[in-house]
Amino acid sequence: MAILNENDVKSAFLPFLREFYRFRYEYNPLTAKSSLNNVSRDGYIADGLLQFQKQDNSTFTCTFEASSKESIQEVTFTQNRTLFLWDCITSGLLLTAFLLSILSIANPVWLAGLTLAAKTGLTGGLILIGFFTWYFLAENKKKYRSIYAIEQFKQYFADDQWIALAEDVFPSPLHPYLLELKDQCIYNGIGLAIVYSDQPVRLINAPSSLGPIHKNRKMVNWITDTDLYQSLSSNAKAAAAYQTPLSTPIARLTTVVNQCLLSPLFKALSKNVNPSSIMLTQFSKSYRTQKVVALLLILIIGALYYHADSKKEVVYAEKPTQIYQPENINSNSPEHKDGFVLNETEKPITYGKTYSTGEKGLPKQEPQTITAPQNEPPSSAQSNSTATEFCQQIKQSGGWYLQDSKFNSASAANKRVTELQNKGFKADAFNSTCLGEPGWVVRLDFNQYSDKIAKFMAEDYQRQITASGLKANNVIIKKVPI
Repeated sequence: MAILNENDVKSAFLPFLREFYRFRYEYNPLTAKSSLNNVSRDGYIADGLLQFQKQDNSTFTCTFEASSKESIQEVTFTQNRTLFLWDCITSGLLLTAFLLSILSIANPVWLAGLTLAAKTGLTGGLILIGFFTWYFLAENKKKYRSIYAIEQFKQYFADDQWIALAEDVFPSPLHPYLLELKDQCIYNGIGLAIVYSDQPVRLINAPSSLGPIHKNRKMVNWITDTDLYQSLSSNAKAAAAYQTPLSTPIARLTTVVNQCLLSPLFKALSKNVNPSSIMLTQFSKSYRTQKVVALLLILIIGALYYHADSKKEVVYAEKPTQIYQPENINSNSPEHKDGFVLNETEKPITYGKTYSTGEKGLPKQEPQTITAPQNEPPSSAQSNSTATEFCQQIKQSGGWYLQDSKFNSASAANKRVTELQNKGFKADAFNSTCLGEPGWVVRLDFNQYSDKIAKFMAEDYQRQITASGLKANNVIIKKVPI
């Protein structure tokens, strides 16, 4: 087996192409043009070029990439680490958004109750779990295998594109790199052939114009490297007069961030790669899709936390320090077993627990009643004094109170309180003069510190009083004047 260099492969493969297309398109040999070592103004390189006019007078362009043992890196795959790490980040954000969506539906109050440090830790932990899950499970996926020659073919349009290999590039027809190269050539519609030193060129697979490689590709103008060097030498004076523009502050800042933060991070997460193979990633894409998806997921995560905080505002409307538990009553209503339900999607709030909100809450109320034992009615002066003091306590507590009824005399108010208490309702009476409303008010339960909770409790008490057989007055929600 003779050793073929890259120039030997080019010289042997070009006659094969002429013979191949002479039977495929039956072109006029006088219109054929071929050249080696071609370049384009965009920096693309084609080891060989063949052009001719077909029978319909359209120009057919064919390019090929020749590879020998010395340039084997052009046809062996390397992992596209940038794409792989972007997918790891996207998978971490996707897992985080998915689990936070479940939490925001199942228990938004718990999610909203987390501190900023807890939210940061939860989000970061979920991102890391998703990141390293994809990192270890998808590291060897074919999606991340990049071959330099094929990536360069994807940058420009040609009617047909070929890869020509020297016979000693791969030692076995079942070599993993050769199998991967063949698979990608078939998928992208690229021709593949092996050049021998003492045998005719062997066709592995012919190019196909139906491959996805031809979508949205541009035509380029090719010239030989000899013409390029002559053009550069004739333009030496103009090139010498050109001065590189000064970098902007943003460009300098981007360079510092890339060198001090991004490059060390990607290097730490990447395997040791041959320095020469790093140059083969020059045709990498900008990964706009991954970046847009990552940005959308970050916005979704932020929206989920905002949604949870809005639920928190419903529960802690006035930032109370306590929610009191009413006395047990004979009712099968689920509201009295599980706490009050704010809406159909919220979980019940247990009575009697203190919810820390970081705010100084309103002073705790101690229930008081001016009702006296039935056998020993209180005196009028003592009743008025106690009711007035109780009114001042209610005024200091603030919030909203539930008014069952209002009377002109203390005896009528106490009678209504007794009726309600005998049925198991928490009720008391006070002189409302200190609130700017003369008369005696019968209050149900304690003051509430959220208008939404007060509205719900008023409707609930209205329904229970009616079911108990007592005279049902309209339960009114009144705000304590400041």
